[in-house]
Amino acid sequence: MLNQAIQKEIEDRLNKFFQEIEIPESSKGIYKNLQEFVLRPGKRIRPYLVMTGFRLFSNADPAPVLDIAAAVELMHSYFLIHDDIMDGDDKRRGKPTFHRLYKDNQEGLNAAILAGDLLQAEAYRLIVDSDFPEPVRVKLLKKFNEVIILTGHGQWLDLNLGIDASPQDVMDLHMMKTARYTFEGPLHLGAVCAGAGRLWRLSHIALPLGLAFQLRDDILGLYGTSTGKPAGTDLRQGRMNLLVIKTLRKAQDSEFLKKNFGKNFQAKTLNRIRKIVKDSGSLAYSEGLISTYTGDALTKIDKLEADQEAKDNLKALAEHLADRKK
Repeated sequence: MLNQAIQKEIEDRLNKFFQEIEIPESSKGIYKNLQEFVLRPGKRIRPYLVMTGFRLFSNADPAPVLDIAAAVELMHSYFLIHDDIMDGDDKRRGKPTFHRLYKDNQEGLNAAILAGDLLQAEAYRLIVDSDFPEPVRVKLLKKFNEVIILTGHGQWLDLNLGIDASPQDVMDLHMMKTARYTFEGPLHLGAVCAGAGRLWRLSHIALPLGLAFQLRDDILGLYGTSTGKPAGTDLRQGRMNLLVIKTLRKAQDSEFLKKNFGKNFQAKTLNRIRKIVKDSGSLAYSEGLISTYTGDALTKIDKLEADQEAKDNLKALAEHLADRKK
C-alpha cells in the first residue's frame, strides 16, 4: 500500500494551490471546475513517486519538493483533459470528463482546451517559483519538458496504432506513455530535487515497473469493474494493446474480435471477447509479463544504495500496483 502520510502531504499541497492562486473574476467559473476535476480522488502515483525519488537520496525538509509533486499532478490533469477530448470519453474517475461539464458541446470543448493550457502554465509556474536554487530549477524544467514532449509522441503513436500493429509497437507506446511518463519522469524529478546523480539507476526500476503497471491497466480495462469508465472502453474506441494483438495472432475465433474492434458492442459481445482473450492464452501471457517486470523492479530496488524506508515505500507501491483491482 501507499504511505498515507505522503499521500496526505500531496493532497494538502494540491488544495493549497487552489487556495493561493489569484484568479480574475471572469475566470472563476473555469477554475472552480478545474479544482473539482484535479481534486477528484485518484491514485496520485506520479506526485507520490516525486516524493519517493527525493526521499531515496535526501532526508532534508520535503516542503519545497511538494511544489514539484503538485506540478506533476497538474501536468497529469491537463493531459487527461485533452486526452478525453481526443478519445471522446464521457467519464473520468467516475464523473463527467471536463468537456462534459458544460451543456453546450462547443463551449465544453473550448473550456477543456483552455483548461489544459492553463494547468500546463500553472505547473510550470510552480516549478519556476519553487525554493530550489536556479541551477536545480533549470534541471527540473528540462526534465519536466522532456517528459511532456515524450508523452506527446506517445499519444500520437497511440492515436495511430491500428489493427495491424505489432507487439513491439505496443511496447514502444507503453514505454513512452506510461513507463517514462508515469514512473521514470517523476522519480527523476524527485532525485533532481535531492541533488542526486546517476539517474539511470532509477530508470532500471521505473521502466519495468511502468510496463507492469500498463499491462495491469489493460487487463483491468477489459476485465475490471471499478476503473472509473465502462469495461471494454478501449476496445470500443479501437485502442490497441498487447491483449488484443496476442489474441488476434493466436485465437481460432479471432475474427470475432477483429469484427467488433472499434465498434460500440454490447455486454454479451464483451463477455465473448473476454473468453476469447483468455482462451487464447493472451491473458496468461500478460500476467506472466507483469510478474517478470515487477520482480525485476523489486530486485533493482533491493540493490539500490538509498534510504531504506523510501525503498520500502517504493517496493510496497510496486507490489500494490502489480496486484491492484482498479
